[in-house]
Amino acid sequence: MSSASHVFDPALDVIRAHIDLLASQSGVPVTVVIDGPSGSGKTTLAQLLAEAWPEHAAATFHLDDVYPGWEGLAAGSAISAHVLAHRAQGKPAHWQRYDWALGEHAEWNTVDPLRPLIVEGCGSLTQIAAGCAQVRLWVEAPDDLRQQRALGRGGEDFEAHWGMWNQQFTEFVAHANPVGFATMTVRATR
Repeated sequence: MSSASHVFDPALDVIRAHIDLLASQSGVPVTVVIDGPSGSGKTTLAQLLAEAWPEHAAATFHLDDVYPGWEGLAAGSAISAHVLAHRAQGKPAHWQRYDWALGEHAEWNTVDPLRPLIVEGCGSLTQIAAGCAQVRLWVEAPDDLRQQRALGRGGEDFEAHWGMWNQQFTEFVAHANPVGFATMTVRATR
């Protein structure tokens, strides 16, 4: 496990053990959904889980790749639900990447229903996700740490949209109750 694993509480080995148990009991590829506010550590957690997966077998689907711009949290959430619903039916799910630099949709991608999957992003944990994912993680971090992380990776462009993005996420949380669907809450400690 990476040295960054100590950043999260509970420890990543607890989450991994839970995933391993589910995989051995169900016989189907495990689906993990990771949601939480911007800058809370979702992408880092997804990366750490993917790296720890045996033979790096898990695919990762980042909602950042599908949000159609800064006002697109709801659309990204709907695409995530579509991917998860198709996967739960044993069908490949197709999604189109959004090119943020060009401001338009780009190439199509496919999610293999036979491969373990980690879905991460703001708006990923919905009622549909709850019915399709065996592991549903809600990630939290202090507001000042979240903002520092998010603006540190997003530059001036994210800074200009921070308030709007947080407003969309607040509305999503009020409407979809993602915390209520979580099987575990993970807290970033730094």
